[in-house]
Amino acid sequence: RAGPKGVGKPAGPCELDECTDGDGKACQEAGQACVDGDKTAEGNFVCTCTRPGEAGSATGARADCTLDECVTEGPDACEAHNQTCADADHTVDGNYVCSCVSPRVGTAVGATAQCELDECTDGGGKTQCVDAGQACVDGDKQTDGDFVCTCAGAGEAGNATGKPAVCTLDECVTKGPAACVAHNQTCEDPDTSMDGNFVCKCVAPRGGEATAATAQCTLDECVDGAGKAACAGQGCADANRTTDGDFVCTCTAPGATGTATGAAAVCRVDECHADLPLNGTCTAAGQGCVEPDTAAGGDAYCQCPPPMGAQTAVGGAVARCEWDECADHGAKCTSVLQVCEDADNATMGTWVCKCVHPQEPKDPVVVDGQQKPAECKNKPGDCDATGYVCSGTVPAQLCADDGTEWNGRVVCKCPAPYSGADGDHAPATCTLDECAASCAWCDKTGSNGAGACAAANQTCEDGNHVVEKDWRCVC
Repeated sequence: RAGPKGVGKPAGPCELDECTDGDGKACQEAGQACVDGDKTAEGNFVCTCTRPGEAGSATGARADCTLDECVTEGPDACEAHNQTCADADHTVDGNYVCSCVSPRVGTAVGATAQCELDECTDGGGKTQCVDAGQACVDGDKQTDGDFVCTCAGAGEAGNATGKPAVCTLDECVTKGPAACVAHNQTCEDPDTSMDGNFVCKCVAPRGGEATAATAQCTLDECVDGAGKAACAGQGCADANRTTDGDFVCTCTAPGATGTATGAAAVCRVDECHADLPLNGTCTAAGQGCVEPDTAAGGDAYCQCPPPMGAQTAVGGAVARCEWDECADHGAKCTSVLQVCEDADNATMGTWVCKCVHPQEPKDPVVVDGQQKPAECKNKPGDCDATGYVCSGTVPAQLCADDGTEWNGRVVCKCPAPYSGADGDHAPATCTLDECAASCAWCDKTGSNGAGACAAANQTCEDGNHVVEKDWRCVC
């Protein structure tokens, strides 16, 4: 110890620096700081922990030091990685905790934390993907900038890492369903980077396509649709190929007529058509062809030409035609000495004019394929022949002949008081008006009808100018 010496009195208190020569040296040996504040007293030195991060002190003994590892380990393990450090128990080594700074998450005890950040929620992915309407995926949350932006709109495609995607649009997804698919059409979008260039295409066998619009599909139903079957064996026309069911079937067989829309035509056949056999059969026989009902079938027939009889034959047979040519040509037998005969009614041109008397006639003369009347002779005395043309007439007519050898003129004359033109080779047409003043016919009073009635102040009526004595007086 050391201290001031006393001169003639006791010496002063002795001092000892325990940090240098006493027990305090144990502090220094332990790496602690030692302070002896009162060197005159023993055991009052103070040991203090001095290493970085340590804390603690003790009086008269070595201090029990605690260590804040956030001071020793934290700077390298935590702070150097932008993490915070916390040491909850300084008495335990290796229990400091590195914690990631928000918005990153993650902690680690005694080591650097593996910090994670979902950039799609809190980082660049949110601003560049989500806020732009794109989907965001951050597969590695420990690495910044590796988020992926993906186009999320209907029909869109495209992605990019760490930035917004450049999106392409498949309009067949957005517009195709209404414009194409709803109309049974397919959709193609050849360039998804352009708007309005999707193409609607008609499904075979229909044809047609349109860009950015519903196609006007066409179908020739006569070739690929219902008309092909419906009009089998008939003509088919499809004027409007954008409309179904408007094809027209038309009958095309020889002599056939009829049309129908959207169905087979009901054909009516004229069996007398020039291209059908019956027409040729009839024509070859010099007959006409008649079709009563084009819908019946099998009812057409050959018909005799006028003026032949109207006999017919059904089923393609030739008709047997008859014609009494005397009914039409008999008037050509102009002489009362002639009569018309038709030896064969089934053969045309067989009629002849024959003389009514047994005198030998001249042969009939043929002119332009037609026979003209024969020339018959008569002789004087024909007026006396019983039953001759003037005979049996009422009134009895007079007969006169000129006695010529050929075509002698025979005349019938009206007897008095009848009047009328002479009949040339025929009876005269005789009339009698018994009421006429000129009539010499006398009644019981001896006067004519006109006179008899006038005398009685009455009028005379003669109802029949052929019958004698049928006049009467009327008041």
